[in-house]
Parts: sequence; structure tokens; C-alpha cells
Amino acid sequence: MSYEPTDQVVQPPQVPDEEDQDEDDVFADPTTDHEVVGLSEQAPDDDNDDQMGDLPTPPSSSSSSSPPNNKDNSSATIDIHRGPVYSLSVLSQSSTSIKLVSGGGDDVANYTTLDLNTLQGPHQSITLANHTESVSSTAISKDATMIATGDFNGTIQLWDATKNCQVLRQLEGPSSVEDMKFHPRGNVLLVSGGDGTIWMYLAATGAIMQVFIGHSGAVSRGRFAGAGGRWVVSTGAEDGTLRVWDPRSGKNVCAFGNGNGEETKAGEFQFNSGGGGLFVLDCQEDLLAAGGEDGCVYVCNLPTEEVTNTGQVNVGKCIAKLEHSINSNSNSNSNSNSMTEGEEGSNSIEAIAFAPKKLNMKFLATGGVDGTMKIWDLSRGKPILRVTCVLGSGEVEGEGEGGEEVTNSGLIGVTDIVWHESLPIVFVGGSDGVVRAYDARSQANKPLAKFEGHEIGEMLNSMVVVCGENGGEDFVITGSDDHKIKVFKVASAKLIQ
Repeated sequence: MSYEPTDQVVQPPQVPDEEDQDEDDVFADPTTDHEVVGLSEQAPDDDNDDQMGDLPTPPSSSSSSSPPNNKDNSSATIDIHRGPVYSLSVLSQSSTSIKLVSGGGDDVANYTTLDLNTLQGPHQSITLANHTESVSSTAISKDATMIATGDFNGTIQLWDATKNCQVLRQLEGPSSVEDMKFHPRGNVLLVSGGDGTIWMYLAATGAIMQVFIGHSGAVSRGRFAGAGGRWVVSTGAEDGTLRVWDPRSGKNVCAFGNGNGEETKAGEFQFNSGGGGLFVLDCQEDLLAAGGEDGCVYVCNLPTEEVTNTGQVNVGKCIAKLEHSINSNSNSNSNSNSMTEGEEGSNSIEAIAFAPKKLNMKFLATGGVDGTMKIWDLSRGKPILRVTCVLGSGEVEGEGEGGEEVTNSGLIGVTDIVWHESLPIVFVGGSDGVVRAYDARSQANKPLAKFEGHEIGEMLNSMVVVCGENGGEDFVITGSDDHKIKVFKVASAKLIQ
């Protein structure tokens, strides 16, 4: 089913702290299937989407099905974006519904309620407008009362999830939004900017708590880390540094970076071979992991209070350097799904994820443009590579002219990695638009399952895994360059029996 916006136009708030808005000035007609909140009169400007590439031609409202010969084992297709889907966040879940926020290259975000009893729809959807560029990031507050959306033009908006997504306020911030994250314990929002700054807000009022300044280029990721979210950590997409900040003072207390990647003494590594950018970051307890352009993942310890009380920026030490895709340029090929085609940085790390604490496994999963997903055991003094999976390796793609099986021989880059919250299963998104599930304990290269339905060769940009209550069915939800969101119903426990 396709959703059409209403004709009502509602202008955005003009000042960041405006709160006293009349409800009738914010909402579109509530009787329609698809509401538009805060819709701007300005049409999306495709010329400004340089950072995400040219947008494909939007599908017609009747084209909600996959093209012929596409395998599709999805349970639902949500076809409400007119551009690539870049970001997905889950607001809440219950036994009957999932509330989902998506951001796309059509300059809008959407708030959709999935009815789990009738997955095929229709699903209620509200468009969160007022953006003038691709919505690059979405975030949900811990108590699920607020939604944050940010775009490449630097527009940051907060929405009241308890009042049908009423516009709360528009925030002053960086020149462009690269990433957003709420604090794990409260309604504090962290926004990473393309201008090298990181902004921290008290979301309840819109007040700016800190602006962290120190990176010399775009900040790719920002996270709260350590016990209780004590520290703010960030990665530079251009300067190749990992920095630790004190959120109380705003000071940069520790920096990792600009080394040559060599081991200086036992257990200590200089950071970031070649000085390339860092693109991805994950944190767990006192551990940080960052990866990027040089094909390596660097594992670091958070600084201690004693180190940070010196009043100066301390040079951090890495405890491990994981060489994920060194010398992987030799794997080049001409497959159309390959992320390396025409790119120089074909070693780059695109996804990393620590295993959830529930699993009691000190594992880190890493994925790169080289087409491999690797799982590293960090529980011992020296990291041990436990699992290596090559996406698409040996998979049957179809039949040849003579009826023989045709197997995949091309490179499929990793675009996203998500662990199951309580089972040793890793879901891996690929540049071919397919999700593959792997057993984190097994050396077998073959996936446990494949989830297909996006148009062939269209990049998978974002993925969330919603685990069912009391061991019930799980849902893998994906967003792709084909403008669609796919919902896959998964009996995860049966995959590893």
C-alpha cells in the first residue's frame, strides 16, 4: 500500500525553544492514513544530496512490489519514502505493534506503527517534515517520549512521541548532522557534525549543554561510554582520531590517533595506520572499538579518572589492533554489487559491534568493504580471530542456460552488523540488499538464513533487530537505496537448534 500526504502545509517553528504551539497548527488531517506534520512548502532539492549520491527515480504510487525474479521472503513492505532510506530507529514494541522511525533521501522522516497482527498493512504513518536535506540520522530517547531527526543541512528537530509527533522544537547545531544518539539513562541528546563539532543538548528544554571542539574534520560517530554514560567519545571521519570528552567541563581529556599503527611495546599500539578517517565506533563498558579507512579496528580502554584529572589532553594507548582487511585490494572484481568499484579506500571498515552482555561472550564483530564479516575473541590477553564469513561465497544465485546452478563469485561489501540481544546470532547487511544471519560460534562460512526482498543490487543502509517477548518471534527491519523498508519475521531460536 502507498501513502499519500495531505494537502495541508504547516510551517516549522522559527525559534529553537518555542513550545506554545496550538495543536491545530501542527497536525495535518488526522482522518487520513498518512498524516504530514510540519510539512515545508519547499520541495526536496536533489542537487544538495552530494553526500549520499544522486537519488534514484522515485517509484510511482502503485509500484510497491519487487521487480520480477527478485526473491522476497519478507513479511511486509513499507513503501512511504521517495528516496533511499538511510536511518531506522525503533521507538517501542509490544506483542501487537512496533513503532518505527525512518529517515530518507526524500528530506523527510516517517513515524510508522506496524500492526503485527496484520503485517501486510495498512499501517498508520505520520510524516515528520520541516527538513530541507536528506534525513541522515534518527534517534529515540530512553523513555521513548521523544524523537530526534537530523539532516545534512544541519536541521535538528525534536518531536513529542506521546502526542502524535507534535513538533517540540528545532535546535541550533552543527552545519550538517552525521549522527545522533540519546544518553542511555536520560533525555540528553548527542549530535555529531560535519563541521568537526559535537553538540550535547538537554532535550527536555532544548538547552545546549556543551559543544565539543577539537576534531579537524567531520565527526562520523559520537557515543556516551563508560559506567552510566560517564564519558563522551567521538571519531573523526577525516582526522582519524578517537577522542574522549568530559561532558561536565567540555574538555577533551584523551585522544587516540595519528600514529603509524605499529606496536610500540607489549600490548600498546600507535593509532590509525596511514592517518585515514574513522567511520564506525562501538562501546561496551570500559572498551572502545573504532574502525575506518585503513582496514583496521582499534580496541582501546577508556581513561581512568586519575588520568583525566591532569588538566591536559592525554595520549591514549590502544590495547589491540585487529587487521581486518589488510591488502584486500587484491580481491577486486567487477561485480555490480561491489562497494569497491571505483573507490580507492577498498579496505575500509563499515560496521563493528560488540556482543551483548547477556551473551557473556567478549566478542567483537567487524565488517568491511572487502566482503568479510569477522568475529574476534577479546577475552584473552591477545585477540583471537574466531570466525570469518565471506558474504555470498558459494551461494546459489540461479540457474544457467543449461539448467546448471550459478553461484555467486562477486564481492559483497558489509554495510551493517547487529547482534541478537540474547542468542549468538549476528545479522549482517550487505551491499547487495540482503541480510545474512550467522552463528557466532561456528567456523562455517554458510549463513543460517538469508533475508531477501530489496531490489537486486540496491545498497542496504540501515537495519534494526526487534527481539520478541519471552522468546517469541523476532523481526529484522531494513532500509535500502530502493526507497523501501522491509520487515522480516524470524524464528531466531530455531536457526541455531
